[in-house]
Amino acid sequence: MSVAIFRNHIGYSREATYGTTGTLGTRYIPVLAFNPGWKEEIEYIVDKGIRGAPAMDFAMYQGTVKTRLGYESYFYPDNCGIFLRGIFGGETVSTGAAPFTHTFGSTDTPPSYTLYDFYGLGSGSSERRIVGAQLESVEIAFTRANGALTVRPTWVGWGSTGVVESVDTYTTQAPFRGWEAVIDYAGTTNTRILEFTSRLVRPVELIYGGSNTQNPNAREPGPLEHTGTLSVYASNSTEFDRFLANSTGALGVVLSDSTNSLTWTITDFKIEDVTLDRGGAYARWDVSWRGLYSATDTGPGRIALVVQSSCEF
Repeated sequence: MSVAIFRNHIGYSREATYGTTGTLGTRYIPVLAFNPGWKEEIEYIVDKGIRGAPAMDFAMYQGTVKTRLGYESYFYPDNCGIFLRGIFGGETVSTGAAPFTHTFGSTDTPPSYTLYDFYGLGSGSSERRIVGAQLESVEIAFTRANGALTVRPTWVGWGSTGVVESVDTYTTQAPFRGWEAVIDYAGTTNTRILEFTSRLVRPVELIYGGSNTQNPNAREPGPLEHTGTLSVYASNSTEFDRFLANSTGALGVVLSDSTNSLTWTITDFKIEDVTLDRGGAYARWDVSWRGLYSATDTGPGRIALVVQSSCEF
C-alpha cells in the first residue's frame, strides 16, 4: 500500500567534512512541492561486445552514482538560512544579545549537507539519507498581493542509502510574507513593486577519484551567479530609463516582521531587459536584472538574515 504524501518529511544537516553525516543538528522544513523531488542517477556501462549472436546489448554494469534533489518551501527565518549558507558559502554572525544578524557572502567552498528524505516505502529503510549534498541553485520569490516568500533549492549529492525514519520537528515561526517587502534603487524607495525573484546559481562538478567507490570523493563548486526578475506597476518609466541608460547603483530588498528580517543588498545592480506588459487591467514593467561582482559584497550581492538565534546555518 502506498503512503500518503502528507506523511513525508525532509531534513537538512550541515556537514563538517564533505560526505560525512552532519552532527550539527537536523532542521526539518515543511515542503510545499517535491519539485523536482529526489532522483537517483546511476551511470550504466552497457556491454555491446560482439558475440556471434543477433543482439546488441549483452550485459549492464553499474558505473558512478549521484542523487539530485529539489523541494519548494516557504522561507521560515529561523531555518531557511541553510540555503543561503549553502549557496554563498560565507556566513558571519553578529555578537552580543538577540536578535543576531547572519550575513552571507560568497567564498570559494560552500559547505555540504546531509539530507533526509522520508517517503514511507520499504521495510526498515523508508527514509533515504543523502550525504555530500551540495547546492547548485536557490530561487527565492514573492508576490506582494498575496502569498508568502518561497524558496526552491536544488541539490546534487552522493547516492542515497536507506535508513530508519528520523524524528521530524518543526519551527513555530511564520514565514516571511510578500506584503512585508520594501525595495529601493540607489537609496530611493520604490513602492510600485508587485513581484520579485532572486536566483543564485553555482554549478557543482563532482569528482570521481581513484577511491574504489561509485560515489564522488570530492567536488568543485563554480562561481556564483546572481540574477532575478521583478515586476512593478508602470506609473512611471524609472525601470525603462535605467535600462536605456545602463545605470549602475545598489538594489535593496527588505522583508521584515516584528521579530525577523531578510535583506538583499546588491551594490552593483544592472537591468538587462525590460518588457512593458499590457495584458492586464494596468500596465507593468517586467524586469530582468543581474548582480555584478562588488568588493563591498565580496561577490555579486549579499544577504543578511536577522533572527533570534546565533546558531550558524
